[in-house]
Amino acid sequence: MVVSFHDTLLDHKKMASKTNPQGRFAVLTVRGHNESTGDHGVLSFIGFTDDPANVPGKYNDKMLAKSITRKLYLEGDGSKTRVSEGFDIDIGDGSIHFAADYERPMPVWQYSLPAAPPGRRCARSRIQV
Repeated sequence: MVVSFHDTLLDHKKMASKTNPQGRFAVLTVRGHNESTGDHGVLSFIGFTDDPANVPGKYNDKMLAKSITRKLYLEGDGSKTRVSEGFDIDIGDGSIHFAADYERPMPVWQYSLPAAPPGRRCARSRIQV
């Protein structure tokens, strides 16, 4: 089983929800394998959202949660970042809690000059690696 926690900051395919602008939800899935074709896939069997507009959802598998909270704490010293993040989902008669602490390197910013069309100049662009 796989539990996916989503915190969608931008969804350009639909209008933003008035009740849940973050698009926060969790989905429980299992991996599937068709022995006759060899195909692999994922079956989503239940999901939780705190946005009534997204129930029952695209695949009719979402239930309304009382609340979904994401916590994020970042601390850096110039060479690495310490991250603490978690999700708390209150589904009324139970709850799901997820928390992780980890370190990651600081992003390295490189500057590049894209090729300009003949007779035109391009400004520098910033690319995260």
